[in-house]
Amino acid sequence: MKRIAILLLVLSTPAFADGPFRFTNVTASARFLSLRNHGGHGVQWADTNGDGRADVYVTNIFAPDEDRPDLYFVNQGGGTFRERGSEAGVADDGFFGRLSEESHAAVFADLDNDGDYDLFNAHTWTGNHKLYRNDGDGNFRDVTAGSGIEIDNRESRGVAAGDVNGDGILDLVVSAWDNAPLQLYLGEGNVRYHRGTQFGRRAASLANQGIMLVDYDGDNDLDLALTGHLPIQDPIGPLAMYRNDGRGNFSDVTESLGIRFGDVGINGWSFGDLDGDGDLDAIVVAKHRSQIYLNIGGGRFQFRQGIPRGNYTAALADLDHDGDLDFYIGGTEVIFANDGTGGFTAHQSVGIVGIGNDGRGAAVADFDGDGDLDIALASKRGPNTMFRNDLNDSNWLRVRLVGPRGDAGAFGAKIYVYDSRHVDEPAHLRGYREARAATGYCSQNEPVLHFGVPGGRAYEVKAVFPDGTFFIAKGVDAPGLIVIDPTAPLSP
Repeated sequence: MKRIAILLLVLSTPAFADGPFRFTNVTASARFLSLRNHGGHGVQWADTNGDGRADVYVTNIFAPDEDRPDLYFVNQGGGTFRERGSEAGVADDGFFGRLSEESHAAVFADLDNDGDYDLFNAHTWTGNHKLYRNDGDGNFRDVTAGSGIEIDNRESRGVAAGDVNGDGILDLVVSAWDNAPLQLYLGEGNVRYHRGTQFGRRAASLANQGIMLVDYDGDNDLDLALTGHLPIQDPIGPLAMYRNDGRGNFSDVTESLGIRFGDVGINGWSFGDLDGDGDLDAIVVAKHRSQIYLNIGGGRFQFRQGIPRGNYTAALADLDHDGDLDFYIGGTEVIFANDGTGGFTAHQSVGIVGIGNDGRGAAVADFDGDGDLDIALASKRGPNTMFRNDLNDSNWLRVRLVGPRGDAGAFGAKIYVYDSRHVDEPAHLRGYREARAATGYCSQNEPVLHFGVPGGRAYEVKAVFPDGTFFIAKGVDAPGLIVIDPTAPLSP
């Protein structure tokens, strides 16, 4: 077993009094401004300047003949942001030829393994995708020229980043609209890429929306999950799963998944351990309804529950710190509470009010540093909104990862949190998470893994990296943040 240096930080927060879900609309006080009150689609969280605070990027798109820059909000602390997209070089303002440089989705990922989050932005109308290198201070430089990113595929929708071929370098996948080719860019190092696998006919016919790189079958490589907006007249519906053979070669295994969604257009799906058994379950979100599927092993899922609400994305998070994953469907005023077995109940009147029309991307982060997860929502017909979680308890544990090659976020890694135990005692799993870049529809949660656990106690944290490196940290106190970094000098 490789030894890994860790940094342990313990933070204290006041005790929580009553009520499971309480949110406050802080859009105005946080200075989470909107552009002309409409156009928002994607929401991406990451600490871009290394100050320990989550920053947020919002993509804007409305029409190919309009000029709608993207917005980059840098966290100032104290629950406020400053928009500096133009100043930082990532506003993507203007036109390419006769079409605007608007975009549905982008992704923060450490594309050069230097420990900070770079940015890939897929431009919808032009196909003139942009690759931005972070200087470490949250300022970005356009390095698209000479990177191998091609200017030929338009109508992009979703973007995901992850190491699909096991070489330790992050790759990029860009989804495409009806009959446009899905784009896989394989990283060569030093922010250079070449085109990879051509996907099958099903991928081209989905009119792809949200996409994810996720290890759905637990074999330690990243598979590709697709959703499609247009109806498909077969029992499966407009979704697809492409299984990775570990070397970046994908095969269509949609038929064997056990997931069926009729002919309803699907906008996104999210994966997480909904029933606490240590594997990834799925929430499939269509415009007017959603469905819950539990992982039964062998790469198969079983229907658990139908949800009479839908839209574009389900933001999965333990929002009440009871140890299981709840979810918020962006554009609604409802939180769905998990009963611990993957069954959900709707909670209304939770303070999610004042949302813009046509909510799209939704993602979570602890933007104010109080130990609970807050929500940012992008709305196409705006305004974009931000909701502070007022839980404010001490029942949490957070894990920040650096990969074995120095990559911030260590996408593809797995984290298990157990109750502390003696040698002969069985392990009790408190929570399982997978580190990833993209989720749902055009969304990215803060790449810090968050667990609701009883405070005032110690836990074991097990990290398993995609290359097989693993580490177990014992005696980790909650509340607190643990940083696992294989590249750091070993502690004495």
